[in-house]
Amino acid sequence: LLHRALRMTIGEHAQQKGSLVEPERLRFDFSHLSALSEDELSRVENIVNETILAMHPVTTCLTSLDQAREMGATALFGEKYGDEVRIVEVNDFSMELCGGAHVTNTGQIGLFKIISEGSVGSGLRRIEAMTGRAALQYLNHCENQLKSAAAILRTVPAEVPVRIESLNHHIKEKDKEIEALKARLSKASVDEILDKAYEYNGAKILIAATESADANNLRQNAEMLKDKLGPAVVILAAVIDDKVALAGFAAKEMVVRGIHIGKIIGAAAKITGGGGGGRPDMAQAGGKDIAKIQEALDTARKMVENSLA
Repeated sequence: LLHRALRMTIGEHAQQKGSLVEPERLRFDFSHLSALSEDELSRVENIVNETILAMHPVTTCLTSLDQAREMGATALFGEKYGDEVRIVEVNDFSMELCGGAHVTNTGQIGLFKIISEGSVGSGLRRIEAMTGRAALQYLNHCENQLKSAAAILRTVPAEVPVRIESLNHHIKEKDKEIEALKARLSKASVDEILDKAYEYNGAKILIAATESADANNLRQNAEMLKDKLGPAVVILAAVIDDKVALAGFAAKEMVVRGIHIGKIIGAAAKITGGGGGGRPDMAQAGGKDIAKIQEALDTARKMVENSLA
């Protein structure tokens, strides 16, 4: 039934390539290039269940392979058949060559439910499904999960999708507010840390530990400080998720004078048990030992001053 439903839905190219059939569970491999859409899976499932509910008789007969082909029976590509084959026919819905055991009426299957569909190789897909009591138990489990989700969301099961969509919208709005607050805090942090900048041999240098929400925020702050200071070298360090984060920027004029931020940041990161680097004008890195942040910054300071001496 599944084989025929697939061919009716996605095309006659869908051919069985392997299967596992148990009383209340099946696995079916078939040829197809892409994932089935939810609508396609729903249609396949509906076709199978409608055929089950129609309570069609399932008949079998033995005949020759040539006669079976003349009758229009579907044979599996690559399968070896003897002179005599067994035909399984479901009314006028499907007719295949198969040697397995079968029900005498489609109604005996009871219920068919697709559990999953996915790729198992190039041009090969797999459907896993349940039937009978196992399918009913699966649906009962899904219903209980839905009721639990509804209780958590303080709504009724039918309104769960709407409630989730509303929560997603609310979360997106809150995320925007958080980003706006981060930007304001970053600006305040940048203004505060500017006082730690100093001049050395005609260049402005700012090397300091700070606080930052994440590595991206640290990088943005370092770049912002470089822009505010003019021709400058800026290296920042912060503890993020109990790890060391480093970010550095150098103006073009500083690179011309010999600054290579990638090498400097890399050396500082190594002291903290990490690594990283980047371009002469910009770099990021990370480390593990937060107790060595100041030592790492002192090393970076010496390297910067030596390059500018």
